Amino acid sequence: MKIFENIGTLLTLKGAASNGGVRPTIKDLGIIRKGCMIEDRGRIVWVGPQSQLSKQIQSKNIPKNTRRIDLGGRTVLPGFVECHTHSVFAGSRSEEFELRITGVSYEDIAKRGGGILSTVKSTRKATLNQLIDLLDLRVQKVCSAGSNDIRGEEWVWFVPIFRNKNVKSSSSHSTT
Repeated sequence: MKIFENIGTLLTLKGAASNGGVRPTIKDLGIIRKGCMIEDRGRIVWVGPQSQLSKQIQSKNIPKNTRRIDLGGRTVLPGFVECHTHSVFAGSRSEEFELRITGVSYEDIAKRGGGILSTVKSTRKATLNQLIDLLDLRVQKVCSAGSNDIRGEEWVWFVPIFRNKNVKSSSSHSTT
């Protein structure tokens, strides 16, 4: 359990929670100035003004030795969820994007050796460790942009490979 306190601005999706998170709008945004937050085993169990923290600690029987983290007036907001991504691949199609925005058809790009088959070929040529390293870089990039949950389409088959081979990326943390 942790208590995050001294939050300058705490943004919530209070309105979205009341309708099951379906089609949230700007009206669903909640703003708490001088806020705090209580987390228990990875779940946020309470958010509110710092002035109500003592009351929450008593009502929730929070142990006195609970870790307290002073956020120094920073802003806290919900993380983004990347709910559909294809991130396990080799090769690049960035040049194709530039061609497409200048009006070149997908068919013409494919005739030049581009298109999805170009990354399929590159992916088939790549080693498992190369794919893991590429995935690792992509996950780091997405997370650094504010996402905290990534749902990958090909992970259904890729994650068991990680576990079966106990493969690790070449970066500082494991992808298993």
